[in-house]
Amino acid sequence: MRVKIRGRRLEFDPESIEWRHQSSQQTRFGLWKSESGPVFVKKFGTRPTGWRLLQELKGAKLHNSPEILALHDSGSVFYAFFEWLDGEILSRVLQGERRADFLGANPLGPDQKLRLFISVYGFITHLHERGFWYPDLDFKNIFISHPGPEFQVHLIDLDSCIGFNQPADPHAVSQKFWEGLIRTYQEAGKPFLKKGLNGQIEGIQAHGLALNQSMLLLLAYALHRLGTVPPEAPLFAPLINPQNPVSSEVKRLHSRWLTDQDCRRELESWLADYFRIPLNTFRQEMARLSPQPRSGIGAFISRIFGS
Repeated sequence: MRVKIRGRRLEFDPESIEWRHQSSQQTRFGLWKSESGPVFVKKFGTRPTGWRLLQELKGAKLHNSPEILALHDSGSVFYAFFEWLDGEILSRVLQGERRADFLGANPLGPDQKLRLFISVYGFITHLHERGFWYPDLDFKNIFISHPGPEFQVHLIDLDSCIGFNQPADPHAVSQKFWEGLIRTYQEAGKPFLKKGLNGQIEGIQAHGLALNQSMLLLLAYALHRLGTVPPEAPLFAPLINPQNPVSSEVKRLHSRWLTDQDCRRELESWLADYFRIPLNTFRQEMARLSPQPRSGIGAFISRIFGS
């Protein structure tokens, strides 16, 4: 199999990769030591839900995510070739004794928590502008590179992203972290997930925008709790739990989410207050840490002559 990596056509042998897998036997990943340098490869036994997004982003890098170098569709097997990132996933950084090495401080202070959150928030906001949502937001899919005070944040697992107009599978949402969120949506009667967690829901639009905005509120809450609760304490409390101070805000916004309105302005105002910074500062930090992707002729040239 020949693939084009950074302008070079290279021979790729799937048998040369030491494939690994996590939760799904249909998805495997490994390191390819190519002539152009290390490449992270994912192999799919079925077409991933985010394949269309990968096609759109190839050669047009979205900030705070690994660059998509190449894609290969054989009809029965799909391969995605990603930029290799040196670093570690956030869940492992937080579990170990390397917070200071990776994030520049231990315990984490307000600056580190804000940098983590805004990098993720900016990425997901740009993803929404493209018509996709990110269903599997948790610490294992947040990757830290360039360790130190100016660490960089990347969201990985882009192949799981779902278009706003695509049918939604309840299992696409990480149940471990979002059980309370799912329960709240079931009680609210949203079409997404209202049949429970045990079957495919066909022919509806995924309410990914509202789900992601709910997730971001809880992510801010989880980051705020780092260092203030025992390591074994669950970072994501159910939304219906009255002890969760974020619950009331999510429920307040639900009246608008239920009519499919975008609550971004209200959300950003609340988040700025939550992080105790002016709204203008919040937006300036977002522009700095997660700038708008290139568009127009620059993006077109990158797609044609880039990877």
